[in-house]
Amino acid sequence: TKNKKSSIMNSHIAHKNTAGSIKYCRIKGIDYDLIDPAPPNIFLENISKNENLIFFPLTPETFSRIVVEARMMNMSLITNDLVGATKEPWFKKKGLDLIKHFVEKRQEIAEVVENCILK
Repeated sequence: TKNKKSSIMNSHIAHKNTAGSIKYCRIKGIDYDLIDPAPPNIFLENISKNENLIFFPLTPETFSRIVVEARMMNMSLITNDLVGATKEPWFKKKGLDLIKHFVEKRQEIAEVVENCILK
């Protein structure tokens, strides 16, 4: 069960645009939690307590791990066009379906690398 709130990554890195996400929530009247930096497992646990992740980076992010991990935790996403992962066909998946996709990809990538080495 998730809280009917949004998670915002509280980052000191300017291009992660924490301030822009907070401003968006205030304008739209969205209740949010700022998620402070923490070790990876704790950070993910804290983010996943809410229904949504709000993330408006100022520079392109080709993959954006936080976005993909949020989707793996069945969270919805509010973002901008600078997150490349959102344009991938697999991004429609959520939860276990997305996790399974990446487990399969990990094996596929290992096989491709192995084939390149052996040639």
